[in-house]
Amino acid sequence: MEREKEAIRRLLEQVRQADVEPEQPLPQWLQGELKRRGWARWRAAEALGVPQLTLSRWLNGTLNPRSRDLERLALVFGELPPLTPAH
Repeated sequence: MEREKEAIRRLLEQVRQADVEPEQPLPQWLQGELKRRGWARWRAAEALGVPQLTLSRWLNGTLNPRSRDLERLALVFGELPPLTPAH
C-alpha cells in the first residue's frame, strides 16, 4: 500500500513539474508510443512484463494501469506525460 502511494505521489509530482502539456488519454498516448518505436503489442507487453490481454485492455480503454504498472510504463517509455484515465 505504501509503495503504491509513493508511486502515485511521484507521478503527481511529475505532472506538477511538467511544462503544462495538455493531458492525453492513456490509450492514445500508449498507442503513439508503440507506433513511434515500431513495436507490436506482443513486444510492448513483453517489455512491460504484462500479459498481452492486459496491454490490449489498456489500449482499448477498458482497463487503467495500476500504480505498479505506471511505474513499469515509466521505466520502459521514460517520463510519463500528464495522462487522463481511460474511463
